Amino acid sequence: MVDMLMQLLMKAELTRLDGRVEPALRLYEAAMDAARASEFHRDEAMANELAARHLLAAQRRKAAEGYLRAARHLYERWGARRKVEHMDQEFGQLLTTQAAPSTAELPATTAATLDSASLVRPDDAGAIVLIGSHGGGPPANALKADCRAAIFNDAGIGIDGAGIARLPVLARRGIAAATVSAESARIGDGRSIWESGIVSAVNDRAAAAGGSVGMTVQDLVRRLLRAEER
Repeated sequence: MVDMLMQLLMKAELTRLDGRVEPALRLYEAAMDAARASEFHRDEAMANELAARHLLAAQRRKAAEGYLRAARHLYERWGARRKVEHMDQEFGQLLTTQAAPSTAELPATTAATLDSASLVRPDDAGAIVLIGSHGGGPPANALKADCRAAIFNDAGIGIDGAGIARLPVLARRGIAAATVSAESARIGDGRSIWESGIVSAVNDRAAAAGGSVGMTVQDLVRRLLRAEER
């Protein structure tokens, strides 16, 4: 697993140096998924940090913020206090940036928006979670909790539908799931999904609740909640 992680990160770095922003980001995300599946918090943190630096160099500050926050959280969880202090010194303003208030607030029954799937916890079970990272990754690591529903960023969908690969996996677990277009919401920013996300794909469970491509995330969440009440 360690060898595969290093290979993914090396490919991501080479792709970054070649100037291919989105393919490099997908490789960083693949490295995050592999690290998360093995609970290698340090490696997942490093992949998030590298993805953030990559996006900052590409002048995509808002997208980078979510990866930075996830990296800081994972370094802190791993116990790397000095690294956390260095990140706070280097990226303090980005790490403390708050999203602009939404014109509509999340219903109280949903979990707080999350910038990375790595931040999902078992106590999120039964909640609707809006996750800034992409909807792909290993099936065994699709979601750490049995949430009521999960909404991801499709990160441009990518080759062979990589950005929406979690959706059918979650349907088999009885979890409604959807993605939003990367053109409508910032990658790595869960709050952006709520504020401006437009649905780009739904699984069978989400479709049964009334979800469809082209609707807003706010409308989808309301339909999911109504379906639960019936």
